[in-house]
Amino acid sequence: MIFTSDGTESSAGGHEKEFNEWAVALGARGATVHAFVLKANRGGGTPDVIATTLTQNTGGRYGVMNTTDALPEKMKALGEQLALDHRRMTAWYRIDFQTDATAAAAIDVGVARSGVRLEISDRRRIQ
Repeated sequence: MIFTSDGTESSAGGHEKEFNEWAVALGARGATVHAFVLKANRGGGTPDVIATTLTQNTGGRYGVMNTTDALPEKMKALGEQLALDHRRMTAWYRIDFQTDATAAAAIDVGVARSGVRLEISDRRRIQ
């Protein structure tokens, strides 16, 4: 969870290459980042860009506010949404299929039981 503003960043220079690698790997590891940004300036500051990028890369939620008074209600709503997501996912199963095949071979996947939804993703996990 990130709470930041859209102001400029004035701390010492960072390790941009390492940060970018870490940011991309977050989503592949199954982490989800949520962010709330206090929009007080024109926007586009480094903290806002980082929050936007991390939420997009990980499928998280991104929200803005123009006063910190909104934060408690936004945090409560996020908590309720995460709890609902968790309840919905209690019957979900994840199956990873790995192969040594170098060519893109077709894989046939099916479900024999009715009322089951199947989603297929080629999202790669970083080991």
